[in-house]
Amino acid sequence: IIFKPTNNSFSNATMSFAVMDQNLYYWSIEIYNNSGNIWRYNSSTGGNITINIPISYEGSYYAIIIAYDLANNTQKTYVSFSIDCERPSVILLEPSGRIASSPLHLVWNAMDNIGIDHIEVYIDGICVYIGNSSEYTIELTDGQYLISVRVYDLAGNWVEVSENIIMDTTQPIISSITSNDADNVVIAGTTLVLTVTEQNSEAGLTGTITIT
Repeated sequence: IIFKPTNNSFSNATMSFAVMDQNLYYWSIEIYNNSGNIWRYNSSTGGNITINIPISYEGSYYAIIIAYDLANNTQKTYVSFSIDCERPSVILLEPSGRIASSPLHLVWNAMDNIGIDHIEVYIDGICVYIGNSSEYTIELTDGQYLISVRVYDLAGNWVEVSENIIMDTTQPIISSITSNDADNVVIAGTTLVLTVTEQNSEAGLTGTITIT
């Protein structure tokens, strides 16, 4: 008998099992919570059996599965598990803005009511990290990227946060400096205008300096 979820584990709202025997004669399953029996099913259909049983509310459960084959061999399995339908939560802390420089340093805060199983980081849909850290650093070239952090809890529920960022490692270029004085003499009160070339317009650079 193969059962999912495994013993003493967490699951989301669906569980399944398979009774594997070419000479299967009869099998039955009973599911209990703290209030007693809540679900019972049996079948005399021979062959391999797979069934999904939806559980619509959270809590602790245990199941008893009994299978018989045509030779009257019997196997009984007991499984204890918990149903958790609540998704985890995650907040992306860094980068704090849409413009970032390489290496890109990601920091997030993930929380769950039963526990975090693992975290995945995606860049433009490609998984670049799987683990349990709360941060990740990667070298990226200049350009725009979609960054996603996906968090899974122990029951398999997951949540994802995404952010479009622009990587900018190129320094701006000052291509010219002019003043508001006709003869370009710099005195007190002169305003210098800097012409700045920047490949990422969202950098928000200004180019005016006043000499006092």
